[in-house]
Amino acid sequence: MAKLAKDTSYNLLDEVCIEGREIFLHPSVEIDHDVAGRFVRRVRALESMSDSPIIFHLCSGGGSWHDGMAIYDCIKHSSCSFIVLCYGIAASMGSLIPQAAWPKGKRISMPNCDWMIHEGYLELSGSHRQVISSATWDNKSKNFMYNVYTDVCESTGGYFEGKTRNQIKSYLKRKLDSKEDWWMSSDDALLYGFVDNIIGNEDVENVDKIVKNVSRVLQL
Repeated sequence: MAKLAKDTSYNLLDEVCIEGREIFLHPSVEIDHDVAGRFVRRVRALESMSDSPIIFHLCSGGGSWHDGMAIYDCIKHSSCSFIVLCYGIAASMGSLIPQAAWPKGKRISMPNCDWMIHEGYLELSGSHRQVISSATWDNKSKNFMYNVYTDVCESTGGYFEGKTRNQIKSYLKRKLDSKEDWWMSSDDALLYGFVDNIIGNEDVENVDKIVKNVSRVLQL
């Protein structure tokens, strides 16, 4: 049986399966600085063992932008490839983080995982100049988000075949302007390019097959 290590300092912390090189994020935990810090430590520990792929089991309704970006960058710039398995809900920052696995890794959704894309929420306080400064920075963050989604949709979204990058980005902005929260099924997420495959489809029939054949899955 694979060895499972758990941080017992808090009963909702994620766990890590060392032998299987799997990281689990508890679905009740909002992405914050504690979650981000633990994730980075776990990834660095696995990186120190080898550069073999890491499987990240994610169920998330989102959380802090900055803490989510810490996880995003950790995945994006890791020496290891990632397979991100999304369960239940991948919303807000929970939908952006899996994109860090692209292009050298894979984003795989459970068939009943609900996806949600939006611009997020901004609460401002302070002096007039501080509010303006924060709003300006928030616009830069939103543009980064749009660029991330545009990159994956352009490369893997069958729906956007034949569309230019600018056309895709404009489409995403119109969607979010009209819906604010853009909810999608796993099939929708696959069609638009937010995921690479869905559990139950050919070659990724179940999680055990993915864990046992990581190298093969990365070549799909």
